[in-house]
Amino acid sequence: MTNKNITSADQLMIDYALYVGQLAIEALEPEVTSDDFVSYIVDPEEYIDLTNELAELPSREAAKDFLSRFYKSEQIEEFLSRYNWE
Repeated sequence: MTNKNITSADQLMIDYALYVGQLAIEALEPEVTSDDFVSYIVDPEEYIDLTNELAELPSREAAKDFLSRFYKSEQIEEFLSRYNWE
């Protein structure tokens, strides 16, 4: 996950794909049990939450465009309302 303000949905999609790929590789480690595997699944909303916690919240427009690839518009607006977008 990069530590920069992401301003496009394409950038966000690339970061998300890299993050999910990294988690998939980690999930293949021998010490990971099937009970642990669920913690390696991150949906797009959780990824936006993680960027806010670990790096910097992407722009509202980028987040909206990114989420529109996965969710219906009413779900997106509900999610976006959880944050104070500047």
